[in-house]
Amino acid sequence: MKNNIFVQTQNYMQILELLNRMESDTLSSEKLGLVYGNFGVGKTFAIEKILNEKNGIMITAQAHWSAKNVLQNILYEIGEPTIGTVNALFERVCHTFPSSGRGVIVIDEADFLIRQHNYAMIEAIRGIHDKIHTPVLLVGMESLRARVQLRPHLYSRFPDANILNVQPLGLKDIESLASFSEVVIERDLVEYIAKTKANFREAKNIIKRCEGLCELQDLDAIGLRTFTKLNK
Repeated sequence: MKNNIFVQTQNYMQILELLNRMESDTLSSEKLGLVYGNFGVGKTFAIEKILNEKNGIMITAQAHWSAKNVLQNILYEIGEPTIGTVNALFERVCHTFPSSGRGVIVIDEADFLIRQHNYAMIEAIRGIHDKIHTPVLLVGMESLRARVQLRPHLYSRFPDANILNVQPLGLKDIESLASFSEVVIERDLVEYIAKTKANFREAKNIIKRCEGLCELQDLDAIGLRTFTKLNK
């Protein structure tokens, strides 16, 4: 199995639908979105794939960031100067982003934008959305939604349709992933992986392990019984 394979999982399709809806909404609609869920379910990978097609930008928030860092990183992604005061940077984002050809702003690890008693970063993002009505998608861990809810006036700006809780991989996702394998992964083993390895990375590693075992044993296919016996 190659490392750079891409599987159109259910999460991918739902994120794509969400971004399409945010882009197509009227000027009077809120274009703030929220995607949250546990690590390893393919959030970031799916969004990177989508943004390559949509020509959007994604920045990854860091624990030490301030509002200035957020604005500087947005400007860097669209090739604009990153020097100036917070107010100057904010105005530069609002002035230059609409003509940059970029359609959406995605902020990964958005949990870091919201800290107790410090909401400058998330308010800067809200300000950009309100001023130029650019779709803004926040992406983070399971706790992200609860963090945004700490600011009720901000949370109320996220339409229910724009809030997505990504789920662990399902059976169809594992079937799609297994179809990329260099050996046949039999049905009972696919079902086992789906039940026990909801994390995309773990599931992919299990399938690579199956390929390795098949190579050692000169097998073209592997089922649960054989995998259990050999994987001791």
